[in-house]
Amino acid sequence: MTAQIIPRPGQESKQTSFDEQFVRRARQGKCFQQPYLGCREFVAFFRSIESFENEPPPVVYSQNLGLMLYDVFDLNAVNGDTAPPFVTLFRARVENGVLNVPPFDSDDVLKPERRAG
Repeated sequence: MTAQIIPRPGQESKQTSFDEQFVRRARQGKCFQQPYLGCREFVAFFRSIESFENEPPPVVYSQNLGLMLYDVFDLNAVNGDTAPPFVTLFRARVENGVLNVPPFDSDDVLKPERRAG
């Protein structure tokens, strides 16, 4: 898995700190919350990989997986304890062993209508 930390607006100056904190924790096998795919029932175990040089290639496997949960919160909003659900989905496909997840702002992420509030 590869990932990118995208800071919330106003937090961009902390990008280097966030990246360094992630690398430090990942190297130790630590995480704030166990990663998962879509729902917490689908745990994603991980280990830090600095170089893919000695790693096996992805499995030769391709399949459409249908709709997969992207998130249950609006990632463009500041979500507090009272944030209403905002379920987003994407059409998941594994291609040669790799599942690519589109960026949240992509048209490939299906979002409900935003309610005026």
